[in-house]
Amino acid sequence: MDIVQLRIFAETGGNTATIVEQFPFQLTFDSRKDGVIQQITQKSHGVNLHIEYKFENIKHDPIFYNGQMRTSLENAIQRIIKLLGSRTTKKIIETFTKQNIRSVCKESPDFPRVDSFFLSEEDDPDYEMLDPAVINDAMIVGLCNTINTTVNVLRMNLEEDAIDELLVYMWSVTLSTGINVVLPPLAITSSVRMRELRQQQNTNVLERITTQLGSLGLGTDGTESMSYDEIERLLSWMYKIFYLIGGLVQEQYQDQLITKEMVNIRDLKILYKYDYQWLQTSYESISAECKQLMESELQRPANRIGGLLSRSDSVMARGTVQSRREYEEQVDDSASVVFLSRELILRVILAKEGAASLDYVESKTREFNEYSKNLENEIIAQWIINN
Repeated sequence: MDIVQLRIFAETGGNTATIVEQFPFQLTFDSRKDGVIQQITQKSHGVNLHIEYKFENIKHDPIFYNGQMRTSLENAIQRIIKLLGSRTTKKIIETFTKQNIRSVCKESPDFPRVDSFFLSEEDDPDYEMLDPAVINDAMIVGLCNTINTTVNVLRMNLEEDAIDELLVYMWSVTLSTGINVVLPPLAITSSVRMRELRQQQNTNVLERITTQLGSLGLGTDGTESMSYDEIERLLSWMYKIFYLIGGLVQEQYQDQLITKEMVNIRDLKILYKYDYQWLQTSYESISAECKQLMESELQRPANRIGGLLSRSDSVMARGTVQSRREYEEQVDDSASVVFLSRELILRVILAKEGAASLDYVESKTREFNEYSKNLENEIIAQWIINN
């Protein structure tokens, strides 16, 4: 049993108010009236107060607690797996750097080149994949030995599924680290320090901006674009790790290694060969295709619940780093590749042209995000008008 004080206030100033009337009410929680609408009716000095309310005892189904425990357990396992592999993933990040790639290329310029990470149904059936064993740079061989040692030690105490989860995670770290070595993130164009440097009227501003690329902590570790040979060398290292891990995991986990982000590996080699003008033209084309896909997808009623988009993150942010994965789960593979390609082209431009392309990349990123937000607002406004 609780006493509820219902009060009416009148503001008398910016931060003050006086009580006009108050209605003390005794509220009794009666389990027999669970979920039944009840009323409060009070009168005082000509003021009538009428409130309807109901209370409910929340009784979760046992399945709820089962699912809650399962989710908590899975989250805990993921944290433990990352902790178990922390030393190895740290070594992956330390190995895949521009300095290491350039050092190896200078010491031994000849190396086996990778045409493809895997064959598709359309490829030549007589084509033989490169044997990973011929990729024998000391750094990558040492990393492979570390991964093998880690797996052998963990196998004494962990089940096979847990080890496979760890290996899949190691590959995701290798994939993201390798690509980020070549391609600076788009976030670099909107960083506070970068904006400050670009606003300075100084003849050496481009040199100063370029110097800052490595000090912003955004994934770049050098001031010069990588050469095509250096990129090929890096991809050969990733290829060796890919087939090492693929051979260690059980068959049911192998598909998890082949992600949509691997499209970046295929397209990176192609895009890096083209000049600035061609890349700009290609970006305009792919950006228009992204906008068309967004417009058609947002017109589907299934994507809206009560006039609002069904996912917590904005659907219109597709193509941005923050919510690209959520979007990819909702559309087919071909559409996912389009959005990945839009971002990839901008990152290739930034990698190849450096500081000189910052204004272009930042303006295109801002333009796409503004278009996305405006389109989302338009769709929501239309629903409100129609409903």
